[in-house]
Amino acid sequence: MIDEAGRIILPSLTFGAYALLPISLLILLSVIPTNKVSTRCKQAISVPLLTSLLFIPYKYCDEENGSFSVFCQIVPYVMFLRLLDIFWITPLVYKKEAIIAASEFNVEFWSCIKKDLKPHREKKNDGTSVKINDKRFYHLFVPIALNAILFDTLASWAKTFTADDIQMMYKTSYVQSFLFFWAVVENTLQVSGG
Repeated sequence: MIDEAGRIILPSLTFGAYALLPISLLILLSVIPTNKVSTRCKQAISVPLLTSLLFIPYKYCDEENGSFSVFCQIVPYVMFLRLLDIFWITPLVYKKEAIIAASEFNVEFWSCIKKDLKPHREKKNDGTSVKINDKRFYHLFVPIALNAILFDTLASWAKTFTADDIQMMYKTSYVQSFLFFWAVVENTLQVSGG
């Protein structure tokens, strides 16, 4: 069956397996020592798997098209970015092997959102340097939950309007029209990672 966006509808478990299985295979491939599988071979094997991480979320969806479907569409894209770094960017730019220790995955996958990237916070007014420790992963739950609640609230409110409502709002109420378009743009930026 095909939905209105042209995606193939699959049972939830099948869609989850299609979307998340390439991630497991890429993680397994990344921890294999390079004396058993060379970096070039890993790169060749990673191409179809990385491509599937981009292709599957846009070609398939589950029956409900609910939160599990959104999860299975966002996680492959995020993992594509992290695994692309391991298999392609690090070997090509830094001339290192395409391998990562299993113990380093926690650091690798959370580091992009855990670190304080503002170097001006590391210096005091008197010029001395202060070491700032990275946040633990559980400190992320509250900001992520608040962000999701705000995002879901704005998206739900914006989805309540029909095309006629939007036209009428545009003609009569500039404040409501501005809020509506702000909610749509904010949600679009949120989904695209901006």
